[in-house]
Amino acid sequence: MRTQRRIHYRFWTGLLAALSVGIIFSSAAMAESPAEGITLSPVDKHYTIDAGSSTQDTLTILNDGQTAYDFVVYGAPYWVKDTQYTPDFATQQPNADAYK
Repeated sequence: MRTQRRIHYRFWTGLLAALSVGIIFSSAAMAESPAEGITLSPVDKHYTIDAGSSTQDTLTILNDGQTAYDFVVYGAPYWVKDTQYTPDFATQQPNADAYK
C-alpha cells in the first residue's frame, strides 16, 4: 500500500512540476514576442453596379498591436468547391474577370 502511495505521490509531483515549468516557459516566450491585433471593418461587402459604372467605398483596418504591417487591397474571384466550403482560387469562371 505504501509503495502505491509513493508511486502516486511521485506521479502527481512530477506532473505538477512539468506543468509549472511549461507554464513558466510559455509565459516567457509570449512576453518576448510583440503583441499582434488586426481588425478589419466591415468584414464583408457586396456590390451591384451597372456595366461601365464604378463605385467607391472605404474600409477600416485597426492595428491595435505592436507589430507594423503593410496592406494591399484588391478584389479577386473566389469560389468554394463543395459543401465543406473548400476554397478554390484557381478555377476561372465565365464572366468573372471584373477584378482585371
